[in-house]
Amino acid sequence: MPKTIKCGCGKDHEVPDVKIVWKVNSAKNIVEFFKDSLLVADKSTAKLVKPSEDFFVFEQSRILASMENVEKLLKVAKDYPSLVSIGSGSITDVVRYAAYLLKKPFSAFPTAPSVDGYTSSVAPLLVNNIKKTLPAKTPTVILIDLEILKNAPIDLLKAGIGDIAAKVTARLDWMVANKLLDEGICDFTWENLKDYLVDVLKNPNRILDRDEISIKSLMEGLLVSGLNIATVGHSRPASGAEHVISHFIEMYHEFHGEYPPFHGITVAMGTFITLKAYEVLMNNVKLQQKRIPLDYKKEKLKTLFNTEIADEFCKIYETKRRAEKINLREIVKTIKPVYQEYSKSAFEALSQISVHEFFNRYDKDFLKQVIILTNMTRDRYNILDVLDQLDLLESFAEWVIEEQLNF
Repeated sequence: MPKTIKCGCGKDHEVPDVKIVWKVNSAKNIVEFFKDSLLVADKSTAKLVKPSEDFFVFEQSRILASMENVEKLLKVAKDYPSLVSIGSGSITDVVRYAAYLLKKPFSAFPTAPSVDGYTSSVAPLLVNNIKKTLPAKTPTVILIDLEILKNAPIDLLKAGIGDIAAKVTARLDWMVANKLLDEGICDFTWENLKDYLVDVLKNPNRILDRDEISIKSLMEGLLVSGLNIATVGHSRPASGAEHVISHFIEMYHEFHGEYPPFHGITVAMGTFITLKAYEVLMNNVKLQQKRIPLDYKKEKLKTLFNTEIADEFCKIYETKRRAEKINLREIVKTIKPVYQEYSKSAFEALSQISVHEFFNRYDKDFLKQVIILTNMTRDRYNILDVLDQLDLLESFAEWVIEEQLNF
């Protein structure tokens, strides 16, 4: 990408200068590559590299992306000139945000092609039991060992496919927000990503079979997606209703002291639901109108979380910007080219990673609450808000769960 992009949205965007280095056996030489830096890992990822005294290893085999873990890192990181994450999504976000607070350079050594966050400029973190997307540090260097990526746990490979498939629904949601709310939209981010998206959605089985070329293509697509976020300064190019669903599920687990599934797994679930919402529009699926009272939603949120969290989500929901008028015919006309070109391959990729098995970990009532409550947790407009404004959200939830997921 050029350094400065004159965008159709009317703004000039600066592309961050991120050095991406693909190096064979770099896991064995990471200390030499990042001299004088504090290397940060968890118990699992620390085993993949040669340790040194300039290491901080979290006690757990897997950590949560939380402010508590950021604070633990801040206590030991202040005397180092730069920080390096060794891991995938959560640990990268923790280190990235700590570096942002310390105003220090941040680099990454990814251990799985599972998320697009490596090149991103934001960090989704758990703050007082609520998932918030915070401004953070774009990496200076990303050092990649393809052998490490290729041998990542299978669920992390599935997570990467899920996170790439999500770019289809993220694009559709951005187009809808542009049409209904006149929200600015940046087309270059879609053009940057399309070839990688097609390649990944066409070859999910080769990724799952650990084919090197396919793994590299997946990782490159994820890196481009993260750079798109950093370039435009927000996560719209990569995140729509599917990520809000993902964050809701993750928050529920984290609130109850549990580790959630890997981020890309819950994103895959959210992508399936969001694609089904667009299927309703494109195929004119008949749903019964049912208005969901706000008091009902609030009580459900209290049951899932607590009163304080329910109150905060209700404030977000009540002040959320909504469409003054919804013309479904115009929406369909707007999204039709993208939906027709990418939805089938996205559904097929989700099937290849066994997305239905992820849903089977939950009961029917919980999944219904996820669908009807999730648009209360963030002020960004998406397809679930369209269905909510049309009083179709509850019927949609029942249709997806009973007729599409066969609960």
